[in-house]
Amino acid sequence: MEMSTGRERGFVERLQRHLKDSMAHRDVDVTAGWRLPYSSVRHAYSNSAPVAPKDKGYETDLLLADWIGDVSSGVVIRPSDAIDGQHWRPLVVVECKYGGVNTHDLITYSQKAAAHRTLHPYLRYGLVVGGYQGSIPGRMLAHGAEFDFLAVVPATAEEEHFRKLAALLAQEVSFARTLWNATKNGTLGDGVQVIHRPLVTNWPVS
Repeated sequence: MEMSTGRERGFVERLQRHLKDSMAHRDVDVTAGWRLPYSSVRHAYSNSAPVAPKDKGYETDLLLADWIGDVSSGVVIRPSDAIDGQHWRPLVVVECKYGGVNTHDLITYSQKAAAHRTLHPYLRYGLVVGGYQGSIPGRMLAHGAEFDFLAVVPATAEEEHFRKLAALLAQEVSFARTLWNATKNGTLGDGVQVIHRPLVTNWPVS
């Protein structure tokens, strides 16, 4: 178990380094181990405003988020460096496993995705399994209803697949930003009359 955990941690660190480099020009921060809230408990109200709501959060393997400046000063910051008064928004969560994934893991991650979306309905969520030879196993589909993307990365071609994954996540960032605007403004824009989610089974062109 410790070996598997160590290999998994190493995989997350390598993926994070690659994504930081590839996402920097997109104004996206890539943070490991960020505890993202999934609920906000209210113990009291002052008129209609909650008094000191208490957040509960789950740790995420990798969080891709916007760098958003201080509203008053315009200073660009990262989510990992945020302080009071500075603003950022989570866009994509990437959960990671190494060597394989079991049914319990899939159910747990899928439940985490659903929970996180109660506070962040625009959030994109996916699972990447490193060190895995072969195609995506059927159980990832059977128990991955809450995932927006699933991917396996063979150890023999890790860097190549990291580049492919970076291209996929760039699309997910764009989708999340569009959904964020829609949830904030109440519309996707004038003239939008259909939303269609296709099933894509090949890597995007990087």
